[in-house]
Amino acid sequence: MIKSNKKIEIISIVLLIILIVALGLTVYLRRNTITNVNKVLSDKYDEIKCIDEDCDFITVYDESKGKIYVYDSYGNKISKYNKTSSKSLYDVTPTYLLFKNINKKGEIVEYYVTKVNGKKVYSSKNELTVLSDYLVEELDGEKSNIINYKDDVLYSNIEKVKRYKSVSAIKVLDEEYLISERGDRTLSDYVIDREVLDDEGETLYLVLQDSSKAYYYFDAKTEKFKGDSFNSYEFNEDKKTIKAYKESNGETTVLDIDKKGVQKEAEEESQVKVLKKIKPLIDEEKYRLYQKGLYSNLQDKVLVDSLEDNSFGIYDLKEKTYKELYKYTSENGSSIIMNFKSYDDNKYFQVNCTEGMCGEQKILVYDAKEGKVLFDYVYGENKIKNFTGIKGGYKLVKYTADSTEEFSNKYVLYNKKNEVVVSSKNMITVVDKDIIFGKKYDEEMSIIYSAKLKKAFNTDDNLARMEKIGKDKVYEYSDEKNTYVVSTNGKELFKVDNSKSNLVYSKDLVLNVTDKKVSLINAKNNKLGEYKFEKNESLLSEDGQVNLSYKKSIFVNNTVDKYGKIVYYNGSKIRKLKKTNIASVSQSKASKNVVIITTNGKKYGFVIAK
Repeated sequence: MIKSNKKIEIISIVLLIILIVALGLTVYLRRNTITNVNKVLSDKYDEIKCIDEDCDFITVYDESKGKIYVYDSYGNKISKYNKTSSKSLYDVTPTYLLFKNINKKGEIVEYYVTKVNGKKVYSSKNELTVLSDYLVEELDGEKSNIINYKDDVLYSNIEKVKRYKSVSAIKVLDEEYLISERGDRTLSDYVIDREVLDDEGETLYLVLQDSSKAYYYFDAKTEKFKGDSFNSYEFNEDKKTIKAYKESNGETTVLDIDKKGVQKEAEEESQVKVLKKIKPLIDEEKYRLYQKGLYSNLQDKVLVDSLEDNSFGIYDLKEKTYKELYKYTSENGSSIIMNFKSYDDNKYFQVNCTEGMCGEQKILVYDAKEGKVLFDYVYGENKIKNFTGIKGGYKLVKYTADSTEEFSNKYVLYNKKNEVVVSSKNMITVVDKDIIFGKKYDEEMSIIYSAKLKKAFNTDDNLARMEKIGKDKVYEYSDEKNTYVVSTNGKELFKVDNSKSNLVYSKDLVLNVTDKKVSLINAKNNKLGEYKFEKNESLLSEDGQVNLSYKKSIFVNNTVDKYGKIVYYNGSKIRKLKKTNIASVSQSKASKNVVIITTNGKKYGFVIAK
């Protein structure tokens, strides 16, 4: 019975895991691919257009009724109003509409706000702008007022207003505070000290300060504080992460705060604690410990100077053994230890010994976690400018211009045996191995090398350029006959005859378009698809550029037989829109839905692809 219950329990857990994975996959697909296409309006209207480039709202004009209808990007009709030459809609929220009143000379004589039911709630000769879904800002000279959709002036004589993701910071009579999207005072004891943006320009987090002058990390997405307060801070080079200082009982603790708000003791702080543990394990009469080379209580190998034979090397704390790496020629010699910027949460050091200490200038690259040397180099006539460590033991070294002719101002790629595999005046990019420390690749024309295939794809005569597709990237280069596209894992995705090459990079697909077919690559997983055009079909283009691709789909028209198609990147048809063509396609920033405006040549309709 016990075994039977155990078996049932295991099966239940497995089924639960499968269900969770399936739900997660469903959510991902719904957000990142088109799974439903719903017709909202047939081609019966005189004009349909997005209100702005975000396409969160759409206007539909019916000339026979003299009316304009307003829809959101989910396909819901939220408002309507009579079209006149003196009324111009210029912004919309789910709560209200903003209009300009224009005279016969084309001059704006009034700005006003109506609820979505058409009731006018506020008007002004001053410009009105949307502050949130529920608030409007009125610009009154150098100051402004904030009005809600009920026509209440919530705040006046505002000296400064700044909108963030979920709150706004306002300053009135030298007092600064925060208000919610509905206008209520929120986080009343705090002001915003800094806003940090992500790569898409959206608010990543805010640094708040309270009345006691303490600082806090405030997550913009969850609208929650993370971690402890700190007394002062500075941004690191990436402008996204923070080095914070917290004072307690007369002592200062240094904290590293990452982009997600996770706090941990800074390296210099943890080194002190590691030193207290490791120092007693070292015989100080025989060895001098390098504190700079410490990083964890768990490390069992450390960098030391041997005082008995005037050398530098690795001391094994468990085995109580010493491995010499090099000798000093100068009595009581010492080395310089420097950190590399790490990208794999490991610790790497550059160890330098000057000519005065070692008789020749030496450089070592040391993996502190594994306790081994990755690269051993004597300068001589060649000097290293920077260094990149790559998984699999590969190293990319940039030499200075005053090195020998063979290495002068060159990039040199070494394998794990420290043998030269590629050398060039141009950047070398290893496409199928991650960088683990040092300098990241520059986004410039380069030679691309596959560690798996152990070959370079191109040469200095046909350098590859990197192309970004959303957050992913590929590399393109050409020779005399063909154009090639290579993925970041070293897979050749496209090989196209130059006479037939018409490569296009959209937001999430790579396309090669000919008059007979379109080949497509999903840049996320590098999977290839193909769609062969039927008679009279062509790919929808915009301003002469074939670049319309949303949610890994393309859009096809047949103007002769009057239909449009939505095609997934693998070539499968998602939906055929009968008796209509696709006029334009946009994606809503708010809902992520795709708004497809259709036409029969004279009238317009639209569908929403989710």
